Amino acid sequence: MKTVGQRLKWLRQQKKKTQQEVAKDMHFKNANTVSRYENDERRPDPETLARFAVYYETTTDFITGITDDFKVENQGFQPDLKLFSFRLKQGLETKEISEETAAEVCGVKPEYIRKLMHNPDKLPGVGTLYKLADLIGVTPDYLGGFTDDPQGRSPHTPKPKELTEFLNNENVMFHGVPLTDEDKQKIENVLIGLFWESKQMNKRKKK
Repeated sequence: MKTVGQRLKWLRQQKKKTQQEVAKDMHFKNANTVSRYENDERRPDPETLARFAVYYETTTDFITGITDDFKVENQGFQPDLKLFSFRLKQGLETKEISEETAAEVCGVKPEYIRKLMHNPDKLPGVGTLYKLADLIGVTPDYLGGFTDDPQGRSPHTPKPKELTEFLNNENVMFHGVPLTDEDKQKIENVLIGLFWESKQMNKRKKK
């Protein structure tokens, strides 16, 4: 696999997806867009390249041929920081929110927000990630690069400490029956969904 297109095709086949499915999942106009990328008729720009890396759970270095290791290093799925910074910058600019305002809301210095927008070396802490996502009207899952849906959820997204500690408790039960890992994941998704729905409702009431 020498070209970007060949690697994208291989990744899609590993994921057992059709071009139509990839186009739908990644919000492309049609499967022809995916086909052009895979046939090297069109080269993905930096944002699209990062989105492919997130979608296929690999790295941009693998897709571009810098490395032949397609697996993401370290435990768990790691987002592409270029995609995070792009979405943060785009979100703040779209909402016309200044770096100073974002910094005040998050309780950090404007210089830190500026670094996150242009050259982050890692994702911000969970608290800051959630506040920034709320500020620009998306989920932290989307802002962090864990999903391509602005209102989507992902099991890979860092969770607030209190929720994580509660669900990691081996003795969590319902009606005396211990919860399985699958049960805990479902509860986590529901609780986070309810939290963000309530935040949006409160915003509408204030308008």
